[in-house]
Amino acid sequence: MDRQKLLVWIVLSAVGLWLFDQIYFGPWSDEMRKLGDETAKMRTQVEMARRTVAARREAAADWKAVEDRIGKGRESDAVVNEFVAGLQNLSGVVGLQNWSTKVGRGQKTGDFAEHAVETSFQAGWEAFVRLLWDLRGWKDFIRVQRFVITSKYEKENRLDVEMRVSTIELAARGSAKQ
Repeated sequence: MDRQKLLVWIVLSAVGLWLFDQIYFGPWSDEMRKLGDETAKMRTQVEMARRTVAARREAAADWKAVEDRIGKGRESDAVVNEFVAGLQNLSGVVGLQNWSTKVGRGQKTGDFAEHAVETSFQAGWEAFVRLLWDLRGWKDFIRVQRFVITSKYEKENRLDVEMRVSTIELAARGSAKQ
């Protein structure tokens, strides 16, 4: 009988512990597991937020550099001189003859200033087409405003060309120049 009592006590203790676990510790451990999962999710979100803040700071610094560069602008004379030098270099590359330039006065419209250059030259058809092709691929914005093409040479493949081209620049912020 001693053995039976011991066996009954063991079985009842096991059933009691199981019930105690199901009633008290089960819900508590489920809640703790849920809290652990939520904590892991929150840590992931905090890490993502930190990365976003770091990226925003980096982007803000980049935008600040861009705004500073835009705010400084460039001297109009430097823009015009660079533009004319590029056109003269192009004239030598494509083989234009009797090249002459006349720089017009820049006109400011809003945040931009437009600088025009009038050119005249003589060229063969091939050089003229190459000039047009190279102007199409110009590194800066360029606008061909006017072309006057005449040919008074019947036996020669030569054209007299007058052309007006312009480029634009972003004017400096707060600039008093108009």
